Amino acid sequence: HVAGHHYHDVDVKITHSKSGRWSVEIVETWGSCQGYDEELGRRTVYAQGKALEDAVQQANQRAEAAGMDQSYLTQALSEAEAEAAEEAETVAAEDSADLTKVPTEHLLAEIRSRGVTAT
Repeated sequence: HVAGHHYHDVDVKITHSKSGRWSVEIVETWGSCQGYDEELGRRTVYAQGKALEDAVQQANQRAEAAGMDQSYLTQALSEAEAEAAEEAETVAAEDSADLTKVPTEHLLAEIRSRGVTAT
């Protein structure tokens, strides 16, 4: 932050649990900087959902109800959602490439479906 000026930040953190649920945390802070940051206010909201879109929508509704600044919120939430979706795609691609995570029965069924037989 720039000394002698006010600041306004909105930080969004999106996580995906092993159980498949998405969590969104939004923290809005504002204050002034006089050579050091002096926080004058803070609002925090949390949301969860089975799908990323559901968790983001719920977080957005809660943030709006809490009075968070919509212009900062829209940008921060959109960027965090895009990053989370991209990361989820990468993880899914890595998991599908790792055959140790695929049950043996599924691998054998796939092999048989391609007309391959074991001798």
